[in-house]
Amino acid sequence: MTCGSIFDSPRLKTELSRVEEQIADPAIWADAAKSQPLMRERKRLESQLADDAELQRRGEDIEAYFELLREGENSVEADLQREIGALSEFAEQMESRTMLSEESDPLNAIVTVHPGAGGTESQDWAEMLMRMYLRWAEREGFKTEINEIQDGDEAGIKSATFTITGEYAFGLLSGETGVHRLVRISPFDSAKRRHTSFASVFVSPEIDDSIVIDIKPDELRIDTYRSGGKGGQHVNTTDSAVRITHLPTGDCGGLPE
Repeated sequence: MTCGSIFDSPRLKTELSRVEEQIADPAIWADAAKSQPLMRERKRLESQLADDAELQRRGEDIEAYFELLREGENSVEADLQREIGALSEFAEQMESRTMLSEESDPLNAIVTVHPGAGGTESQDWAEMLMRMYLRWAEREGFKTEINEIQDGDEAGIKSATFTITGEYAFGLLSGETGVHRLVRISPFDSAKRRHTSFASVFVSPEIDDSIVIDIKPDELRIDTYRSGGKGGQHVNTTDSAVRITHLPTGDCGGLPE
């Protein structure tokens, strides 16, 4: 039994050699916007090559066990079954990583949880979701940090934002964006009726220097506003708010003075 290469090892080695040549240039370290992406690229390539080598090693071990079985060493059968199971699990992990190919997938994730309509029921559901993501991150070996949290009136939370730091955190969590529903017998209802609760989850990548945002001035419309009514000459002549609209997307933001 021989395990083939999931990755194109010769190509990866060539790319790694090219990246290391760039990293060896002292001038590159004067610009963090160039050096940091190169370091991440080297880490990615080294990780893929290490995974490929590990896959080859596991395949060779299993082949050796089969050879022993053919020679009549039946005592290694349990070890062979264990190695086959471990190889299958390792291959599934590699398959998951190869699917995370978007530019932002390797970045850290910023997760925001908001309860929907429903008061305490939805607020409790939102907290359950938050705890679920934090425990998942801990189990995966990721670091977590609560950026903002607002407790509910009786139970749960009104909102929470937290950062999950680790390789491919955003890629693994991006599919969680959306509205999550829970149907249960309410612990807050004395009549023990069935309630449906909603909570929204939004996952965004933690932007770093590898992502360049280029907004052209001619794509922006800037509107200024002035207060009306009573208040004297100052109120009617001073811009009190500014709205900037990105024309291609329609996104806008307000900047109060």
